[in-house]
Amino acid sequence: MLYIVTTNDGKFREARELLAAYGIELGQIRDEKLEVQHDDVELIARVAAEEAFRRHRVPLIVDDTGLYVEALNGFPGPYSSYVISKVGLRGFLKLMEGVENRRACFRTAVAFADGTGVYTFTGETCGRIVPEGLRRLRLRPRLRP
Repeated sequence: MLYIVTTNDGKFREARELLAAYGIELGQIRDEKLEVQHDDVELIARVAAEEAFRRHRVPLIVDDTGLYVEALNGFPGPYSSYVISKVGLRGFLKLMEGVENRRACFRTAVAFADGTGVYTFTGETCGRIVPEGLRRLRLRPRLRP
C-alpha cells in the first residue's frame, strides 16, 4: 500500500485513479505537509516527503506544483496558490498587463519516501497565459496515465 499525504480529497481521488491504472493501491494520510520556502518544487517535495516519512513510517508520496512565468523571472513559482488566494486571477493578470512574452510552465515534483530513501520525479507542461483562458486556469494540472 502506498499513501499520499494531502488534505485535498480531490487530489487524492485523482492520484488514486491514476495509480490504479498501474495496479497501485493508494491510501490517504490527511495531514498537512511541511512547506519549506524555496523556488524549487523538487526540493520542497523532497523535504516534505522526508518529514512525512519520519512521522508516519509508511511508503508515501508528496507533491508540489508551481506556475513559472518567464517574463516574471519564474514568479509566482511554488507560491502560485498563495498568490492567487491573495490577489485573485484578476490581480495576477494585472501583473501581465503589457507583457508580450506570456510563456509559462507548470512544474510538478512528486517525492516518494520509504525505508530506503526519498526519490523525486518531475514533470513540466508549458504554454502561454492568455487573458481569456486565465479565468479557467487550474493551479493543479490533471495527470493522466
